[in-house]
Amino acid sequence: MTRTPMNAEPFILRKATSYLRQGKPTDTGWGAGPRSTMCRAGGPFIGMLDDRRKDFDMTEKLLFTGKTHNTSGRGGGARSSDGQLDIKLKQPHPAAENLFGAAWSACYMGALEVAASQRNIKLPAGTAVDAEIDLNSDAGSYFLRARLNVSVPGVDPQVARELLGAAHSICPYSKATHGNINVATKLL
Repeated sequence: MTRTPMNAEPFILRKATSYLRQGKPTDTGWGAGPRSTMCRAGGPFIGMLDDRRKDFDMTEKLLFTGKTHNTSGRGGGARSSDGQLDIKLKQPHPAAENLFGAAWSACYMGALEVAASQRNIKLPAGTAVDAEIDLNSDAGSYFLRARLNVSVPGVDPQVARELLGAAHSICPYSKATHGNINVATKLL
């Protein structure tokens, strides 16, 4: 990504604010929609607007911030500031893929529950999400591929498929990965 010269940032922020107030999208292909803060070089603005986006008229509410600290090497590990996570990571891979899979599947499960409750459907106790995250390389470039295998026993398969689709539109991890990695969701 191209970095913006420091003296250009006020112009970019004014331009971004102007676009938002006019209801124009601020992204040019990256991000999740009209309020996205990351733009490709050559778009209306270059670089990231970071936390300065709080200056815009937004109705978002911060629900939670996960804070982790990672260290490398033989004694390396990861721990969260709240103590909920404290694990040893001798190697960054496959730990990163496993942690991402665990986080995404937990979030997706919550989104599945929200989608079901919106439709007055009670999910059975045996509902489960198994995530498989592949780290791939091609000509020196690394990328991810994912599979979410979902079990919703006792729910009509057509209804379950609708819930799976709705969960992807609710889950922040699904939104973040949409269009960025190949994801296959399978109803078991």
